[in-house]
Amino acid sequence: MNGRSAVPFTKASACGNDFLIIDGMHAPADLAEFTRRICDRHRGVGADGVEWLFPAQDADVRAWLFNADGSEAEISGNGTRCVAAYLCSERPREKVTIRTGTGVKTCSLTSHN
Repeated sequence: MNGRSAVPFTKASACGNDFLIIDGMHAPADLAEFTRRICDRHRGVGADGVEWLFPAQDADVRAWLFNADGSEAEISGNGTRCVAAYLCSERPREKVTIRTGTGVKTCSLTSHN
């Protein structure tokens, strides 16, 4: 065995940016290093970043964004849109709240596309 375990993810795209959405229950000890490896477009899945999802007391979910280089980011508008679409696809609803590094954002579903 190679010591690796499968990490389920969803790949989403918004306005030319692509993100991997991963449930925080699968988070490795070193989020930055794992994010760098999985976002590598030649040796990994390839993405602009990873939106790690964790439980939140004041929102539907907490999205912790890491850029492809492993650095943390407070928010990405396109990344937040991807998380909102993901949440709406997982459990049909018209509105979701997402805790980001810049506070809680409320997103409304405007169309299915």
